[in-house]
Amino acid sequence: MSDLLRSTSTLSKLESLHLPRSSAHDSSRDVLIYSWPSKLRELHISGGLHDESALGLSTLPRSLSYLSIGNCPHLSMLFISPLLNQIGSQLQYLEIVAPLPGLRLGHDLLTNITDLAPNLHHLKISLDFVGPLFFTAGESGQPECKFLTRLDLDCFEPAECVDFSPEWIADTIVGMEGKFSKLRRLGVHRKLGWMNTKNGTEGMAEIDELLKALAREDGPDAEISEDDAGVAFFGTR
Repeated sequence: MSDLLRSTSTLSKLESLHLPRSSAHDSSRDVLIYSWPSKLRELHISGGLHDESALGLSTLPRSLSYLSIGNCPHLSMLFISPLLNQIGSQLQYLEIVAPLPGLRLGHDLLTNITDLAPNLHHLKISLDFVGPLFFTAGESGQPECKFLTRLDLDCFEPAECVDFSPEWIADTIVGMEGKFSKLRRLGVHRKLGWMNTKNGTEGMAEIDELLKALAREDGPDAEISEDDAGVAFFGTR
């Protein structure tokens, strides 16, 4: 991994970098610190990085606005928390999805993720890693997620997501004029099974109708059009 990072640091025009799973194992766990490409906008982290070596990645450039983390069996909040504290405010897209065994131990370790990354436009998060408070306003009572228009709810292990029912999600989102007031598109992983019951189907339909109506009110120049707004299902069961 250290060789890969050193070789890309000289690519001044590189804007997107994927850390492949196959190249993530180093013989040592020394902290990886090096100069990033000055125009880097996207970073995709996966593979066998350990917390100890990955801590040095917090030196990421100000140009970075897109970050995805997934399929990392050895990473935990020891890496993710300092990273988001360092660069969270500059991110517009953030994806943290299972499998990440180190996060499942606490189950709700990323409940405050929108506090760490307050300027997101698009968030994809595994419900395995958050608790119900993720969907509520902060302690200050002030609106949060003021730019978040897209939210994708992923799921790795449905048994870890039992705190969330489609009816509860619908009541929470429909009734919130604060935290998710800008939300226009909600993605839901099919593993959650939220279309398997009558109440779930009705709840998703209610959210879909609301989001489309809000997009219609936004007008033709909005970030998300009425046609693209609403609830969308992804993944396989």
